[in-house]
Amino acid sequence: MTDPTGATVPGATITLTQLGTNVTQSTTADASGRYVFPALSPGQYSLKCTGKGFRTTTITRLQIEVLKSFTLDIKLELGAQSETIEVVAVTGAELQTTDASVGTVISGNLLEHLPSQQRSITALLMLQPGVSPAGSQGDDINGGQVAGALPDQTTFYVDGGDATSDLEGTNSYVSPPGEPQPAPFIAVPAETVQEFRVVTANPTSSFARSQGGEVAVLTKSGANIIHGSTYEYYYGSGTSANSWQLNSIGRHRPHSVNNRYGGSAGGPILKDKLFIFGNYEARRFYQATTITQLVPTDSARQGILKFKDCALGFDSAGKCLGGNVVSYSLATGSVAAMCGSGTSTCDPRNPATLPAGAQLGMDPLISNYFSLLPEPNNFKSGDGVGIPGGLNSAGYTASYAQPIIEDIAVGRVDYVINPRWNLFGTYHYNRYRLAATNQFEMTAGKTPHLVSNTPVEPRFVTS
Repeated sequence: MTDPTGATVPGATITLTQLGTNVTQSTTADASGRYVFPALSPGQYSLKCTGKGFRTTTITRLQIEVLKSFTLDIKLELGAQSETIEVVAVTGAELQTTDASVGTVISGNLLEHLPSQQRSITALLMLQPGVSPAGSQGDDINGGQVAGALPDQTTFYVDGGDATSDLEGTNSYVSPPGEPQPAPFIAVPAETVQEFRVVTANPTSSFARSQGGEVAVLTKSGANIIHGSTYEYYYGSGTSANSWQLNSIGRHRPHSVNNRYGGSAGGPILKDKLFIFGNYEARRFYQATTITQLVPTDSARQGILKFKDCALGFDSAGKCLGGNVVSYSLATGSVAAMCGSGTSTCDPRNPATLPAGAQLGMDPLISNYFSLLPEPNNFKSGDGVGIPGGLNSAGYTASYAQPIIEDIAVGRVDYVINPRWNLFGTYHYNRYRLAATNQFEMTAGKTPHLVSNTPVEPRFVTS
């Protein structure tokens, strides 16, 4: 705090008011003209400075950002206190000299308008300076490496609480498919975030847990004005192209829908004292997974095995170079060799008439098993690629539904005890049902489907 000559102004009164909640804090400049407001909640503020013999200076729309400290020097003008000088603060004009951390803050307004199919804050991690795609050492390709560190070295904080997965760091084990990695272990919809910051270098000791990025997320809170929103994001197979694999075998595009919808509301319970905010989001993701499995060809189902006789010879490694296709039927053979010279009826195709120990033809159990399998429809797979009808096995390509049903709820309560003490609490609930394994049932005449789903219900509380 200085006067027009640059001399310090001790004893000046500085009043800081949060615009959304009208919460006011005051302090007095010390002998060196310095003032401090510690532990402020991020948001927009107005600052008023008064001193004897000086005009009142008011700075409006001062933006306080998450995980960011800065110094704001104020020069008072000579005059009566009844005279007021109003200064409009410009975002980014503040001088940050309290620490050397490097990072970028993204506000909730940008989160809502930046394109992101996942509608998740971690999808925007790749837009930060110093973040590059993950490497190929088994890391998730949707993730990001911050300042050269591995993706599992990124730490997440939601409203000051550590939301990093201690299992593997990236939350890839239990995160629903399609969600970007790394991510906190609790879902954080973009519509619930007031702002978040990614520290990419020189983190402070308050958050220096890992060598990668430090991501701090702040949940929206209520204010004196009631506000709310509804939203929906829809992405379906009707607006997308078929895959190359399905096009190559003449199969249609499977049905797929990714639908997110929800709503939020916030406002006062007691004006200037008690505020509440809540959000609910649902995700209905009906995706289809394409699989190709080997099944017996029509000839193999009849007990006819086909092979190449290697008439073209062998290469230096002893691999058959191909030749003519020869068939061997398990249902035919030498009757004399199997039945001997006896006079009793002996039919090689009827195991009941064969002598003890003699087996000729396909086992009925195998035949019944083959009948349960679907017919092949993809002859670009199997042991007879390029041969009409294949040899003994060919591919069966189909799609099965792999739905993800997800529900997310976020709530926050803020209570102003006095100008210096605030109390808040947030609750995050996330429940999603997805396939426990990739095991599916594949039966003739039926569409393939998963054998089981399992619910996952992470919860997270901060205060």
